Amino acid sequence: PAFGDNECEPVLLNNGSILLNMRAGSARLLGRSDDSGRSFVDIHPARDLEPVANCQGSTAALSDGTLLFTAPAGGTARRNLSLAVSRDSGSSWRYIQSVHSGASAYSALAPTTGGCAALLFEGAADPEAKPYAHIYYTTVCAPQLKSDDDATAVSMRGAGGGGGAG
Repeated sequence: PAFGDNECEPVLLNNGSILLNMRAGSARLLGRSDDSGRSFVDIHPARDLEPVANCQGSTAALSDGTLLFTAPAGGTARRNLSLAVSRDSGSSWRYIQSVHSGASAYSALAPTTGGCAALLFEGAADPEAKPYAHIYYTTVCAPQLKSDDDATAVSMRGAGGGGGAG
């Protein structure tokens, strides 16, 4: 980890490149490989994914090329697990939904069908509780939009919103 990064997650893009999403403290880094992962170029902060808690996040590529990202978006606190979408291979991201407004930590996305992904995450109902009380499962879907301008962005500053995932 030359950039202080860890907990990296690669996703295969529709053009055959690999996008690597990396935890770097309370920031995210992105890098791209065009040689099957032998080298990564254009490693840069993912400003559209800030502020995120100093926590792992998960990235998944859907069959139509849409990328999904989940992470706690409570500033420095591990709470408000939120979903971000990229429709341009990770060049830009938009937070579209708070998945769980309570305490939350690590998450894992896995593409399913119909523009959706299975989501498993650590959490608790109380935003001030330790986020390791329960393991939640839910499904998240990228909205069927004509453009990102049709999306309503969710504030990343602990706005809550989503209620919880059961």
